[in-house]
Amino acid sequence: MDAAMEQFRALLAACVAVSRAAASPTTAPNAGDADARIRLVDATVGLAPECLPYWDSLCADDASPAMRALAEDLGALLASTNVSDPKIVELLRVLLVHPSFHAAGVLRLSQLTFRGLKLAKRWETLTLVSTELLDAVYASVLQADTRARALRFFIDILVGFQHSAELYERNVPKLVALAELLADGSEEANNNELVHPFVVA
Repeated sequence: MDAAMEQFRALLAACVAVSRAAASPTTAPNAGDADARIRLVDATVGLAPECLPYWDSLCADDASPAMRALAEDLGALLASTNVSDPKIVELLRVLLVHPSFHAAGVLRLSQLTFRGLKLAKRWETLTLVSTELLDAVYASVLQADTRARALRFFIDILVGFQHSAELYERNVPKLVALAELLADGSEEANNNELVHPFVVA
């Protein structure tokens, strides 16, 4: 647990550092949207590369039940922390967008935080995440090393908590593009778990 909390604190500290750097007037003032500004923050400001294997092992599909439970607890902790909705969204944006956090394990932690928001009934935060961060999750689906995990997260957002089908319907073109990508002879195309959401859509 001590190692987990040390890694967790390092992750949060790196998120804060990237967020502050992205908000600085000296960070490419003409960069455009929030995602673009975060991407332009130097990688050395973010999470150290040696931290990524820890998150990949903690959040792996074949992790032990104890490790998976710990990952779920950390996601719930992030979701229930007493900070404003925009700050939670900003934290998730950094995790999803800044290159230093690019790893399937960190993506899984983001997904577990999203699920934690549902358990905490933070509906406004969920709405913000669904509308502001869906494109960032989609971008991770397009990258081979995070595709499987990102696709689960993408579907989780589309069908996860809303009573309306509006979000799903607006993103049908993306779903069609992803279905074509998975069917294009890739290794993932043979994974029934990945293909299934498009079969039933």
